[in-house]
Amino acid sequence: MGNEKELFGGARLLRLGGHFPGSAVLHWSAGAGGKGILCTGDTIQGILDKRWVSFMYSYPNLIPLPAEQVARIGKMVKEWPYSFEHLYAGWFGKGVEKDAQQAVIRSADRYVGILDGTIRKDYWNVLLEEEPEILSVGVEPAFGVGQRAILIQTGSGNILWDCVNVLQPETARHLHELGGVQAIAISHPHFYGGIATWAEEFDAPVYIHEKDRSFVTEPNSHIQPWSGDEKELFGDARLLRLGGHFPGSAVLHWSAGAAGKGVLCTGDTIQGLKDRRWVSFMYNYPLYMPLPAEQVARIGSTVKAWPYAFEHLLCGWTGQSVDRDAKAVVIKSAEHYVGLLNGSLKREYF
Repeated sequence: MGNEKELFGGARLLRLGGHFPGSAVLHWSAGAGGKGILCTGDTIQGILDKRWVSFMYSYPNLIPLPAEQVARIGKMVKEWPYSFEHLYAGWFGKGVEKDAQQAVIRSADRYVGILDGTIRKDYWNVLLEEEPEILSVGVEPAFGVGQRAILIQTGSGNILWDCVNVLQPETARHLHELGGVQAIAISHPHFYGGIATWAEEFDAPVYIHEKDRSFVTEPNSHIQPWSGDEKELFGDARLLRLGGHFPGSAVLHWSAGAAGKGVLCTGDTIQGLKDRRWVSFMYNYPLYMPLPAEQVARIGSTVKAWPYAFEHLLCGWTGQSVDRDAKAVVIKSAEHYVGLLNGSLKREYF
């Protein structure tokens, strides 16, 4: 019985309870180069946003632990004589890789504050690693059309692709720790919301295409319209205009992404789908109004003629990316779309 059992080699079991009365974790002092690791199963649950953890009574039924139990767990972890830099939960991709002990304590305080009403937050940012050097920045609960921004860490500076309306202080601090934001680039006017807040926080230029300049409702000295069909940024990144959804609708290509195979960030200039073998092209998404066949043909032929390869495509929504052979997927999808509209792809409708 008790709350601790020494094993060997600097490892020990520590009981925290909560999820079950005997729920325990394993601490290993020698892990993480001597900074310590904590293995938690789901006694403490890692989540996709690796700055935080969570605590639940029943995960399948989404039943939370009472505030007093989470407060007790947070207090125990804070008072332990054992530090830990990394936390490994029971699922791949849901650990904490930096300053994990403080992440547990901070998460417990936040959890309790939300349950007892001392913390009132309507919206918060969610940060997810898409792949090395690429981070998506979303908002929960979903705000507006539920889009995300994408932070690309090029090695020569960080680029924020598209924008969200919410920027929490802790998110700003985290991004400053990653080197800040040296440029903001926006695909089209539907994602102009919030650009002034982000630009002022990071003192970054905001690149929008001149053909969409009239849609700016909050003029700002950071806004720098660009013209033509291509604009070089830095770190092997460039903006490419495709039009269609808006006259200035653009995408961002990063040659160094996907381990040198290239990444294309599209907003909804090109729209990712749940079926990741395809993408789509629309004039108006809420009303399901398609682009004319000749516009989609133009986009497809433009992408095909680019000298830029891209293996991955990241659109404006989580879970709708293309993670393999993305350039071929765009070209194939454009040909399929045009074939259905002009009748060259035969299909029985009636």
